[in-house]
Amino acid sequence: MSASADSIGRWRSDYVLWVEAFARGNPAFLALDIYFAHSGNGFLRRAEYFPLFLSLGAPALLAVALARANSGTARKHGPGSDTWWG
Repeated sequence: MSASADSIGRWRSDYVLWVEAFARGNPAFLALDIYFAHSGNGFLRRAEYFPLFLSLGAPALLAVALARANSGTARKHGPGSDTWWG
């Protein structure tokens, strides 16, 4: 089986990947929606830019967090972990 067939098979069977893709894509489309909604008044107030910038930055931050979680380098917190909750 080729590498591309393996990756296609993984996408078809791993529903967590579908949820992760949705979680990364949703804020990106939200940014587009915010842009269209606020461009009607030309982004009259400066505060109208904040949701746009946050929605543009969220997919990048989620991609980094999900890549780190999938690589096994993320620290585990909770009962049974060796971290202190403070």
